[in-house]
Amino acid sequence: LRVTVASSANGFEADVAVSLEGARPEGRGLPRCRAGAVEISGFDEPVPFYLARSQSYVQSKGRFRATILNVPTWDWKANAEKPKEGKAADIEIADIELKITLRPMTAMELKRSLQLQALREAAQEGDYDTLRAQVTKARMASVEMEHIAMGEAKLKELQQLGLHVNEGCDHATIREQMSWSKVTSRVGAPDINEPCTASTNCPCNVDRNPGEIFDLCDNDVQTCLAEFGPDGDRQLFEQLVEAALGVEEGCIWKAGGKFIFSAFSRNQSVVALTRMLSNAGQQKAAEMLRKLVNHTESKYGGYVTAIQVNFHPHHGTFHDQHRDIYSQKQSAGPNCTCQF
Repeated sequence: LRVTVASSANGFEADVAVSLEGARPEGRGLPRCRAGAVEISGFDEPVPFYLARSQSYVQSKGRFRATILNVPTWDWKANAEKPKEGKAADIEIADIELKITLRPMTAMELKRSLQLQALREAAQEGDYDTLRAQVTKARMASVEMEHIAMGEAKLKELQQLGLHVNEGCDHATIREQMSWSKVTSRVGAPDINEPCTASTNCPCNVDRNPGEIFDLCDNDVQTCLAEFGPDGDRQLFEQLVEAALGVEEGCIWKAGGKFIFSAFSRNQSVVALTRMLSNAGQQKAAEMLRKLVNHTESKYGGYVTAIQVNFHPHHGTFHDQHRDIYSQKQSAGPNCTCQF
């Protein structure tokens, strides 16, 4: 057996040990190793290999090349900054030669490995919402399907236990609390912008931030949905509540201080939500949302890709103070799955 250890231009130094067990001469003296292993300092586990004239392999039968990774620890639960580098080792076997190359991890290897860490820890933790988000992010990071399948299997276990339904998001509670008769009417109330007194520099008191557009238009919903009757706001409210009760539990979920109504997969795209409503026989609710989308696109000259339908069943719900996510460099927390 001939062993070669090399380091790439930006590689690193490490102790490498190659062990052979059960070797015996074969033919003209070529060693046949029934068991062998490569150990590299800093890497968790040794890599097994098998050497013979016609069936050599590394790590598992049929493989002639394997890559092992030394992944830095990432505190993803605290939404900490991701590590920017890691170590990798490529191990190749050919004939009687074992070649080991030490190099930095590629950007994709690092991204995939860090997300795999979060996925595994979320599966061990057993929180449905966290695991759901990490499975989605693992798919976005191109984590191997075997690991994603493991996460999805765990999600099914939690779902069978009913842990996918957040407190206050079950059908019975929504049916009881989401009633139009409980909505506070502001018709005829004075239109006064009351400044926040919590602090002198509260961002709520800024009239308009550069680049931001936020309009409050009286009767805009009623005007947009006029074909459904004079009380379009009430009909939209009742249709959405009816739709939420007509789909499976888990489509309403807690996010911050509010509840969100979306497709079961947590996908908030226009297509995903309206398709779910149509498949559930909630055609009127789907058509109302499409009307709102068309109105918005026409008014602002843009393209609506997502809808966030918020349910506020009681006065204890609220929207956290936040800025919207505009790029991949921003995140709303460890479970944020915004895509760009």
